[in-house]
Amino acid sequence: MDNTIAYRDWVGRVTAYLAEVCPVMGCTGVTMQSRPVLDRRPDVLLLGYNPAENFPYNPETGIDVRRFFEGNPYFYKDGERRNWRIWTKLYDAMVDVDYTEPMEDSNFVFMNAVYFGSQSIAQFERLPGAADAIGRCLDFTREVIQDIFKPRCVICLSIPNCFNYLDRRFHFSGRMTLVPERMRQGVHIVSRHAVTKADWEGIPVYGIPHPSGCVDKNSWGAIAQYLKDELTNPNILYT
Repeated sequence: MDNTIAYRDWVGRVTAYLAEVCPVMGCTGVTMQSRPVLDRRPDVLLLGYNPAENFPYNPETGIDVRRFFEGNPYFYKDGERRNWRIWTKLYDAMVDVDYTEPMEDSNFVFMNAVYFGSQSIAQFERLPGAADAIGRCLDFTREVIQDIFKPRCVICLSIPNCFNYLDRRFHFSGRMTLVPERMRQGVHIVSRHAVTKADWEGIPVYGIPHPSGCVDKNSWGAIAQYLKDELTNPNILYT
């Protein structure tokens, strides 16, 4: 399995779109935080809403095509990844349940569903033309997930601002809301935060709280245990 040709074609169409729209929107256009995995199905695709990269569009440098193939350089710089709350909260929770394999390099893809950087989602959505831009990005995202990466599952980093956006546009099936639980040192722990699960055209998709939010450590532990139980289920990762 090598999806390099299909991915390059997708990148070409996405960057052409961003080169057209970014100057109008006045903001930078990026999506990939990690390097792509193209030689096999990644175990997990981690999906945020939009990049927290509040930089104006620079017509002299244009769209950085390298980001689509090399990921965010700060994500791979020694020690920098520990400074990303969106990464470390979930990763540390997976360490706590002794299951970090889906978050080890070459086992995952980490990207954004909407490709325009901003300080906040609300800031971006107030821009003229944002609604059309969001829809176009989500369609590109569906294509690269379903037709190219084909991950064994998708984890949306935020239920209201990622999972729900995709569900409204693509109509997930079998949606359910669950409250994760775990046993730790003989103590029954119940998460204070629910997660969602659905089927997205044959790919399991999960919605979890955004890692930058106010989620207590016990809840993260229960969420991580739930994800471990799901991702080690042979019907999820090995079909």
